[in-house]
Amino acid sequence: FPSHDNNKINYSSFDPQHVEPSLDYLLNKSREAIDVTIEKYKTIEALNASQTIEHVLFPMEEADDRVSRLWAYFSHINAVNNNDVVTAAFEVCSKKLTEYGLEVGQNKKLYRLYEMIKQSTLWDDASEAQRKSIENAIRGFKFSGIDLEGDEQHLFNQTSKRISELKIKISQNVLSCEDSFVYHTEDIKDL
Repeated sequence: FPSHDNNKINYSSFDPQHVEPSLDYLLNKSREAIDVTIEKYKTIEALNASQTIEHVLFPMEEADDRVSRLWAYFSHINAVNNNDVVTAAFEVCSKKLTEYGLEVGQNKKLYRLYEMIKQSTLWDDASEAQRKSIENAIRGFKFSGIDLEGDEQHLFNQTSKRISELKIKISQNVLSCEDSFVYHTEDIKDL
């Protein structure tokens, strides 16, 4: 994972071999945060005893933010320093992120937690922004196939993975075309 100094990323420390283990570590930490939160707030009574929505969701959001920051960093590296090693790591990690997104988006216990927040006393004190965030999360679960079962869910997951693979391929093709384009002129008027 890149070294940070006062929130500035030190790009000189980048090594593509570190991205996959860093991503695996952060995804596991995010899974742990989800599991702990679900276990801690598995009843409406536990939610009602909590101080705020932020108190309930912050550990999961913080863990997810770490994944997002790593991916933003690596996506930037992929865009500006694309080579075979970076491309291979990018493809592997993209697949892991797609699978993780489907896993979280189809986590019925997590979905139930968000639904329970709407039924708890926390909802009564929630700001408009917090309510919108919770409603968007619930909508996200539905877009991720939370209501699907069996063959339908399997088909949804396979289709999602295939779309992700195609997006990666298109992105890599564009980067390859950009890298191979050269326009040579010795006449300043041509510029």
